Amino acid sequence: MTTIITIITLAIIYSLLRHFWKSGSKSINQFDNNSKKRINSEINMSVEEFVEKYQTNNGQVKGGTLCFWGHWFGRPYDNLHTIVSVDFDKQNKNLKLRFSEGETLIITNAEEIKELIGNEPYTNRLQILKAEKVYWEWNSYGELATTENLLHYEFKRVGQQIEGETNSKRYVNDFADLDILKPAVLLT
Repeated sequence: MTTIITIITLAIIYSLLRHFWKSGSKSINQFDNNSKKRINSEINMSVEEFVEKYQTNNGQVKGGTLCFWGHWFGRPYDNLHTIVSVDFDKQNKNLKLRFSEGETLIITNAEEIKELIGNEPYTNRLQILKAEKVYWEWNSYGELATTENLLHYEFKRVGQQIEGETNSKRYVNDFADLDILKPAVLLT
């Protein structure tokens, strides 16, 4: 009888220790409502923390597909944009990310930056939930890098709506999918 009581007591102590150890770690082990895939950790950062982390190559999300307020650049998960540098202009509050194919992303008044890291495909993501303006510039793929081939998307928060425009004839100009409730920038 004493052996059974000892085993039960040890099992309870083990369960309690395991529970408190998990809750003290950075891991949140939750399901992301959009993808229903397990997210193992969520890291919230200020703009300054984000810049420092990515300038020292400690960023968890190295690249992915881009989405701006619900509007995908290309098809979801159909392309890869790899971050090569990050800068922040404090005076103009512009966060600038440069990518491996010469693309530039400028986010004005970026807020609520998150890295969500998972162990399944497509769960790693970088989110900038709020911004005043997002400007994405790229050279027309497969063309010479000239001023004439420089294309852009520009998205602005206007009240409770997002307005978009582009100089590209190749990419859809219809920005009906823009949604202020979605992240200003999603890299996944």
